Amino acid sequence: KWGAELLEKHTQLLKDFFLKYPNTTLLFEVIKHKEDPHIVDASKDDIVLLDCIKNEETFSKISLDDLRWFFLKNIKIKEFVKIIDSRSELDTFIKVAKDEINTEGYVVEDSNGYIFKVKTEWYFFWKKVRNWTPKILKEEKVVGYTQEESDLINWLKKNKHLLDTSSIPQLRNLYEKESLS
Repeated sequence: KWGAELLEKHTQLLKDFFLKYPNTTLLFEVIKHKEDPHIVDASKDDIVLLDCIKNEETFSKISLDDLRWFFLKNIKIKEFVKIIDSRSELDTFIKVAKDEINTEGYVVEDSNGYIFKVKTEWYFFWKKVRNWTPKILKEEKVVGYTQEESDLINWLKKNKHLLDTSSIPQLRNLYEKESLS
């Protein structure tokens, strides 16, 4: 429903796309910042085209270049980061990517079309915080395994009144602002 709302203004463009590329499926990331807040701060509703799969028995896709050409300046398209040429380069990329902050992660695709996600530790940490908030509201036990986690849990308990009305990005911003003071 949310995707349909965000794509409504692009109806003619989508019709034109499916005339050019029939029997395909477009995959989108739907961002509704109020209705479904993400871990990464999103200040506005948006839709991002992730891929276009051909509806055939053998897996294949429309190229990212073709998608960019077709949807340029109308619909945001996932960002290409880099080509990785070796296993050691992939290992280094994953190690560096996992340490990034303010990023959910990356989708990695090999030359055979095999796809996997690399999520950042920052994302996993704040996703864990999102799971703590309903428990704290119900006054269930929540345990931190590091000093950072324990400090944050104590802050969340102290600011319990914010948990029902604030998204994780809002809580993170308040916590970081207070921590730096």
